[in-house]
Amino acid sequence: MAFSTDGIRGPFNESPMLPDLILKFAMAIGIFAIKSKGSDCSKPKIVIAKDTRISSNLLESLLLSGIASVGVDVILSGILPTAAVSFLVRKMRAEYGIMISASHNLYQDNGLKIFDKLGLKISNQDEQDLWDFIKKSDLNTHLVKSDMLGSILNESSSSYSSYLDYIKDFASSRQSSRMNVVLDAANGAGYKIAQHAILESVNVELRSIACSPDGFNINEECGSTAMKLLQTQVLFMGFDIGIALDGDADRVSVCDECGVLVSMDHVIATIALHMKKTNLLKGGIVITEASNSALEDFLNQNDIKVYYSKIGDKNVAKLMQEIGCNLGAERSGHIIFGDHSFISDGIISACKILSIVNQPGKVASDIFRCFRLYPEIQYNYRYNNNEDPTANKVTQERLNSLKEKNPDVRFLIRKSGTEKVIRILLEIKKHVNTNSRLERLRDEVLECFQNT
Repeated sequence: MAFSTDGIRGPFNESPMLPDLILKFAMAIGIFAIKSKGSDCSKPKIVIAKDTRISSNLLESLLLSGIASVGVDVILSGILPTAAVSFLVRKMRAEYGIMISASHNLYQDNGLKIFDKLGLKISNQDEQDLWDFIKKSDLNTHLVKSDMLGSILNESSSSYSSYLDYIKDFASSRQSSRMNVVLDAANGAGYKIAQHAILESVNVELRSIACSPDGFNINEECGSTAMKLLQTQVLFMGFDIGIALDGDADRVSVCDECGVLVSMDHVIATIALHMKKTNLLKGGIVITEASNSALEDFLNQNDIKVYYSKIGDKNVAKLMQEIGCNLGAERSGHIIFGDHSFISDGIISACKILSIVNQPGKVASDIFRCFRLYPEIQYNYRYNNNEDPTANKVTQERLNSLKEKNPDVRFLIRKSGTEKVIRILLEIKKHVNTNSRLERLRDEVLECFQNT
């Protein structure tokens, strides 16, 4: 059972998402929950929520069976975003929370995101401990007799209401002007609650698309990683802005009133600047090296301290806590408001973005384009085998040679933690037209992966 940068993920019915492995995982996390209770004689609890994939119900059944079989209660929260699990774990004083989702991946994949009793994603060491326990233990020795089985509590209705109230408490604004907004919920976990939350938190006229999940259409040509449908709708309808979520609603993407995709670096800068001007920003901001260098330059020019974490929203949150920041973000669309929680919440992010953009006499394109990005090119190289192409010695030598020949270019080449993809980012820190050179360099990078 291989943990990625964000829990366990892969094609359903293939390793690590095999039913027998999931059942063992469920038993193991139930046993860990019992151990965490210590001398407390009350039964431990684990909260479970899910997205809209056809395999999510089956995974839910496997999880609740394994957890209850070792004597731990299960709270079923229904279809809700990932951030809701973090909230519900804390509210219900559960030992763990599990989100069933493969985030922005298509329906064929699924995954599990695990949260501790503080509502934080469990650490890499905790993941390793859990996997080691599964491999080395005879889990059947922990099965309990019938009178000690855990209870299955369906709390989907109250979980939904509680989380909706929580969003409104943090995100509600009181603008008098009314905005026209298109929401794309990716046919995912936020399809229902996002509509309610935005309508009740921000003064908008809302048109919703990709809010009709059928088990197969999650993220399919919609959502934060496929914006064309949203962009077309905004432009066709003459609306003020478009907001897109991903499959588990922990990411957000934006297009302006012209239907033009807004770089998340511009979104991040706009939020940071607004929080600074309204005296809400504490300690600066945490970002990752995936952002364009122009973002850091712009933030520094506005006296906003910038810190860098490793890529992954879990790493962003960890550094935020260590240095006392209340804002962190990734270019992928994760935005963390530390005064709310240390989990990225796409719906709260959407409400915050809408409240900032709702300014009299201004349109979204005016507000977001506050600086120029340096020329860059991004590309996803897909591979089929299970080996990391970036770890190949010949490939490394070729890439190092290419970097030495182009010292003015920033190379960010990394293996995705959630897909069989090498993410390539090339950037030149100059405000000149270097697109042809970057395209040539991209092709040379791809050649480094060939025949190795």
